[in-house]
Amino acid sequence: MKYIILLFFISIFTLANAKNICPISTDIPEYIRSAESFYNKENAESAIEFLSTIVKHNISSGGWVEVPNALKTIDGFIQKKQCLNSNGYPDSQDCFSFCKFLELSYPHD
Repeated sequence: MKYIILLFFISIFTLANAKNICPISTDIPEYIRSAESFYNKENAESAIEFLSTIVKHNISSGGWVEVPNALKTIDGFIQKKQCLNSNGYPDSQDCFSFCKFLELSYPHD
């Protein structure tokens, strides 16, 4: 019985985090709109690994947009986590900041 209750709460938590935090702006064309789901732990870790490799081996990033995009991925992930962990979620200042970041952020600058 404990496992069923635990599974229920995990399911509720997962469903709550699956929906978008921010309203989708129809003023921004879909092809240049960033998806909230992109700003996740896996993508942030990949961005950190990419930046770490560049610094560690003292190599060029290969393109002028790759470093800013990696930093943006990390920033977006941190802002999203701050929003999700805020006391006033989803109406907190942290969530407002993340939504503004998302609105002004394109998938690939």
